[in-house]
Amino acid sequence: MANNNHADLNTDATRHYPRGFEGAGNNTHPRKNASGLYVWENGLIIEKVTISSAEMLDIHDTPKELIAAPGANKVIRVLDILNFLDFNSAAYVTGANKFTVEYGANNYEIFSLNDALITSAADRVERGVYSTTEQLGVNEAVVATMATADPTDGDSPLYMWLTYFIQDLTA
Repeated sequence: MANNNHADLNTDATRHYPRGFEGAGNNTHPRKNASGLYVWENGLIIEKVTISSAEMLDIHDTPKELIAAPGANKVIRVLDILNFLDFNSAAYVTGANKFTVEYGANNYEIFSLNDALITSAADRVERGVYSTTEQLGVNEAVVATMATADPTDGDSPLYMWLTYFIQDLTA
Protein backbone atom coordinates (compact mmCIF):
# COMPACT_ATOMS: atom_id res chain seq x y z
CA MET A 1 0.00 0.00 0.00
CA ALA A 2 1.32 3.45 -0.92
CA ASN A 3 2.28 5.86 1.83
CA ASN A 4 0.09 8.94 1.29
CA ASN A 5 1.11 10.93 4.35
CA HIS A 6 3.41 13.20 2.30
CA ALA A 7 6.04 13.22 5.06
CA ASP A 8 8.72 13.49 2.39
CA LEU A 9 7.34 16.93 1.46
CA ASN A 10 7.78 18.44 4.91
CA THR A 11 11.49 19.10 4.39
CA ASP A 12 11.17 22.83 3.75
CA ALA A 13 11.04 24.60 7.13
CA THR A 14 8.83 27.45 5.85
CA ARG A 15 6.14 25.42 4.07
CA HIS A 16 3.84 22.90 5.74
CA TYR A 17 1.37 20.61 4.06
CA PRO A 18 -1.67 18.87 5.55
CA ARG A 19 -1.19 15.12 5.64
CA GLY A 20 -3.49 13.23 3.30
CA PHE A 21 -4.74 16.42 1.63
CA GLU A 22 -7.32 15.58 -1.02
CA GLY A 23 -6.60 17.78 -4.05
CA ALA A 24 -8.90 17.68 -7.09
CA GLY A 25 -10.44 14.41 -5.87
CA ASN A 26 -7.12 12.55 -5.55
CA ASN A 27 -4.24 12.32 -3.14
CA THR A 28 -1.81 14.56 -4.99
CA HIS A 29 1.59 15.91 -4.17
CA PRO A 30 2.00 19.66 -4.37
CA ARG A 31 4.06 20.99 -7.26
CA LYS A 32 6.67 23.74 -7.06
CA ASN A 33 5.58 26.69 -9.19
CA ALA A 34 7.69 29.38 -10.90
CA SER A 35 7.75 31.45 -7.69
CA GLY A 36 9.11 28.55 -5.64
CA LEU A 37 5.83 27.94 -3.78
CA TYR A 38 4.48 24.44 -3.32
CA VAL A 39 0.81 24.32 -4.33
CA TRP A 40 -1.83 21.65 -4.89
CA GLU A 41 -3.88 21.51 -8.06
CA ASN A 42 -6.51 23.65 -6.33
CA GLY A 43 -3.85 26.22 -5.32
CA LEU A 44 -3.96 25.87 -1.52
CA ILE A 45 -0.76 27.01 0.25
CA ILE A 46 0.14 26.94 3.95
CA GLU A 47 3.19 29.08 4.64
CA LYS A 48 5.03 29.72 7.90
CA VAL A 49 6.44 33.22 8.44
CA THR A 50 8.53 34.36 11.41
CA ILE A 51 8.43 37.90 12.75
CA SER A 52 11.55 38.39 14.88
CA SER A 53 11.53 40.53 18.02
CA ALA A 54 13.52 43.23 16.17
CA GLU A 55 10.88 43.23 13.40
CA MET A 56 8.07 43.35 15.99
CA LEU A 57 9.60 46.45 17.60
CA ASP A 58 9.59 48.22 14.20
CA ILE A 59 6.39 46.72 12.74
CA HIS A 60 4.50 50.03 12.39
CA ASP A 61 7.35 51.93 10.75
CA THR A 62 8.40 48.91 8.64
CA PRO A 63 5.50 46.50 8.04
CA LYS A 64 6.58 42.86 7.67
CA GLU A 65 5.83 41.34 4.27
CA LEU A 66 4.16 37.97 4.83
CA ILE A 67 3.24 37.10 1.22
CA ALA A 68 4.74 38.85 -1.83
CA ALA A 69 2.51 40.57 -4.39
CA PRO A 70 1.26 37.88 -6.80
CA GLY A 71 1.38 39.83 -10.10
CA ALA A 72 -1.01 41.64 -12.41
CA ASN A 73 -4.69 40.65 -12.25
CA LYS A 74 -4.16 38.40 -9.23
CA VAL A 75 -5.29 38.63 -5.63
CA ILE A 76 -4.12 36.73 -2.55
CA ARG A 77 -7.11 35.21 -0.72
CA VAL A 78 -6.03 34.56 2.86
CA LEU A 79 -8.35 31.99 4.43
CA ASP A 80 -6.82 31.52 7.89
CA ILE A 81 -3.95 32.63 10.11
CA LEU A 82 -2.62 30.68 13.09
CA ASN A 83 -0.31 32.68 15.39
CA PHE A 84 2.15 31.50 18.02
CA LEU A 85 3.92 33.98 20.30
CA ASP A 86 6.99 32.12 21.58
CA PHE A 87 7.47 34.10 24.81
CA ASN A 88 11.06 34.78 25.75
CA SER A 89 11.50 37.06 28.80
CA ALA A 90 9.80 40.45 28.25
CA ALA A 91 6.25 41.17 27.08
CA TYR A 92 5.49 43.71 24.36
CA VAL A 93 3.67 46.90 25.34
CA THR A 94 1.24 48.07 22.67
CA GLY A 95 -0.99 50.59 24.41
CA ALA A 96 -4.01 48.78 22.87
CA ASN A 97 -2.54 49.54 19.43
CA LYS A 98 -4.19 47.25 16.86
CA PHE A 99 -2.02 44.56 15.17
CA THR A 100 -3.35 43.75 11.70
CA VAL A 101 -2.64 41.62 8.65
CA GLU A 102 -3.60 43.60 5.56
CA TYR A 103 -3.00 44.27 1.90
CA GLY A 104 0.05 46.53 1.98
CA ALA A 105 -0.54 49.27 -0.57
CA ASN A 106 -4.17 50.10 0.31
CA ASN A 107 -4.26 49.00 3.98
CA TYR A 108 -7.32 46.79 3.43
CA GLU A 109 -7.48 44.80 6.65
CA ILE A 110 -7.75 41.01 6.34
CA PHE A 111 -7.23 39.87 9.95
CA SER A 112 -6.61 41.49 13.30
CA LEU A 113 -4.76 39.86 16.18
CA ASN A 114 -5.97 39.99 19.75
CA ASP A 115 -3.93 42.42 21.85
CA ALA A 116 -3.66 39.69 24.53
CA LEU A 117 -1.65 37.60 22.05
CA ILE A 118 0.89 40.34 21.36
CA THR A 119 1.21 41.46 25.01
CA SER A 120 1.25 37.96 26.50
CA ALA A 121 3.84 37.15 29.17
CA ALA A 122 3.65 33.43 28.30
CA ASP A 123 3.57 31.28 25.17
CA ARG A 124 0.24 31.81 23.43
CA VAL A 125 -1.49 30.42 20.32
CA GLU A 126 -4.44 32.11 18.62
CA ARG A 127 -6.15 32.36 15.26
CA GLY A 128 -6.53 35.74 13.61
CA VAL A 129 -9.94 37.41 13.74
CA TYR A 130 -11.23 37.78 10.17
CA SER A 131 -12.07 41.35 9.20
CA THR A 132 -15.50 42.39 8.01
CA THR A 133 -13.81 44.37 5.23
CA GLU A 134 -14.71 42.98 1.83
CA GLN A 135 -12.17 44.98 -0.21
CA LEU A 136 -9.32 42.87 -1.67
CA GLY A 137 -5.99 44.17 -2.94
CA VAL A 138 -5.22 43.26 -6.56
CA ASN A 139 -1.48 42.60 -7.07
CA GLU A 140 -0.75 43.61 -3.47
CA ALA A 141 1.50 41.99 -0.90
CA VAL A 142 0.08 40.86 2.44
CA VAL A 143 1.80 42.52 5.39
CA ALA A 144 1.67 42.59 9.19
CA THR A 145 1.64 45.99 10.89
CA MET A 146 0.51 47.96 13.94
CA ALA A 147 -2.11 50.66 13.38
CA THR A 148 -0.60 53.73 15.04
CA ALA A 149 2.82 53.04 16.58
CA ASP A 150 5.49 50.42 17.17
CA PRO A 151 5.23 48.30 20.32
CA THR A 152 7.81 48.86 23.04
CA ASP A 153 9.82 46.40 25.11
CA GLY A 154 9.28 42.75 24.20
CA ASP A 155 11.77 40.18 22.93
CA SER A 156 9.68 37.29 21.58
CA PRO A 157 9.29 36.02 18.03
CA LEU A 158 5.84 35.63 16.50
CA TYR A 159 5.27 32.66 14.20
CA MET A 160 2.41 32.85 11.70
CA TRP A 161 0.97 30.08 9.52
CA LEU A 162 -1.00 31.59 6.65
CA THR A 163 -3.41 29.47 4.63
CA TYR A 164 -4.13 31.07 1.28
CA PHE A 165 -4.41 30.74 -2.46
CA ILE A 166 -3.82 33.13 -5.33
CA GLN A 167 -6.87 33.95 -7.43
CA ASP A 168 -6.21 34.85 -11.08
CA LEU A 169 -8.77 37.46 -12.17
CA THR A 170 -7.99 37.21 -15.87
CA ALA A 171 -11.18 36.62 -17.84
